[in-house]
Amino acid sequence: MGGCCGTTPEHISMIRDIITNKKPRKPADPTKAMLLSGLEPVDIDPGGLFINVGERTNVTGSAKFRKLIEAEKFDEAIQIARQQVENGAQVIDINMDEGMLDSEGAMVKFLNLLAGEPDIAKIPFMVDSSKWSIIEAGLKCIQGKPIVNSIFRYSLTPIIFLSAQKGSLSSWLTSRGNSLWIHKDSQQSNFLNICSTLL
Repeated sequence: MGGCCGTTPEHISMIRDIITNKKPRKPADPTKAMLLSGLEPVDIDPGGLFINVGERTNVTGSAKFRKLIEAEKFDEAIQIARQQVENGAQVIDINMDEGMLDSEGAMVKFLNLLAGEPDIAKIPFMVDSSKWSIIEAGLKCIQGKPIVNSIFRYSLTPIIFLSAQKGSLSSWLTSRGNSLWIHKDSQQSNFLNICSTLL
């Protein structure tokens, strides 16, 4: 118990007498849900079936989106993100990994534009890149708690550190170059070492 400026000892004594036999409040057990957010929170509990991730704002997965970004038609690209939200996406994956693009600049510009669209920014974003600089630049533009995708073994330590610093969830992909790790006996120990490091 304590007081503030102007609170007399008599007043504090009366409050003490009132609460003497009261038990302290016990905080509720922490939730076991995965907590994400854009402008609004998204709680994904273990009973959830799946998460609908919108993949159309990905230059490597959508030719239409890639052409819009290459032509710097960001207003039209935003409409693709909006359509995904309207069609039920709970998370939007955003990827600008394209050799002919200023990928980092495109990621920053697109995310900053999305931040001004409350109907889109209400859901969490997934910053998707195999390049550390793009992930870092993207996370600096996002409010809330996003997802980082993908973490490759060569960029593991700095991305996990940045994800923790920014409060984002990380999605891990173990790979060698451009191909997934194959679970052969000769590679098994390397694969398990990487996965145990991630955990």
